[in-house]
Amino acid sequence: MAKIILLYIYYILAWSLLLTYWIVDFNTWLYGIIGGWFFHMIICSIILHKYFTHKTFKVNKFLHNLFIYLGSLGLNGSVLAWVNMHRLHHTNSDKDGDPHDPRKIGFLRSLFVFSPFQYTNNNKLTSNLKNCVDLLRDKTIMFYHKYLLSIITLTYIILGFISIKLLIAFLIATGISFIGLFFTTYIYHFKIPLLHYRNNKTIDNSHNNWLSTILFPGEAYHNNHHNDPSHYDMAQRWFEFDFSAVIINLLKKW
Repeated sequence: MAKIILLYIYYILAWSLLLTYWIVDFNTWLYGIIGGWFFHMIICSIILHKYFTHKTFKVNKFLHNLFIYLGSLGLNGSVLAWVNMHRLHHTNSDKDGDPHDPRKIGFLRSLFVFSPFQYTNNNKLTSNLKNCVDLLRDKTIMFYHKYLLSIITLTYIILGFISIKLLIAFLIATGISFIGLFFTTYIYHFKIPLLHYRNNKTIDNSHNNWLSTILFPGEAYHNNHHNDPSHYDMAQRWFEFDFSAVIINLLKKW
């Protein structure tokens, strides 16, 4: 119960600060929106999705531990919960057992499928960890899973002491990442005329999305990804471009 109350306090604090700066500080919003785009592409797409979930590339120990910390800051739940949920999604995509099948969770719930409210049910999300044995052996991942709320709280306090505007921009960035996750968990799985196309005949209902290609280059190729989740570059055709693959190529050289 204490966790749920604390999470509601986070949201009340966030909205209070955002409304305060809605008119008087345009730059804070601008930095938050730009930061949110990178927040989604780097933390959600590269770190949580392509690195921890599908293990499509390797990095040194320093970056690995940094990834665990950054992956814990998006209010998406712990790295362990996020990875477990997404691996279950691939195992049971658009079937019974898919934890975020858009046909079952609905439009509104899909907006919060990885939200702090979902994190409060982490015991449910991590009740079946047969596909996460590799993460269970990582002591750092398990530490962050156990003390996630404390780590987030401490980070917010530090950001607030540095600058209230910095904290607000960070909260805005978190909100933008939710929009990206909404596309991932809902929009990509439905066929919408003129917006969706398929390169591969997969057994699920995944589609590539033209609109999200503009918003989040690379994340839009959901059909490509479900056809070959082991490859970090989701682009398959000459006109497709995966921005996160460019960053991964740089990280691999570190």
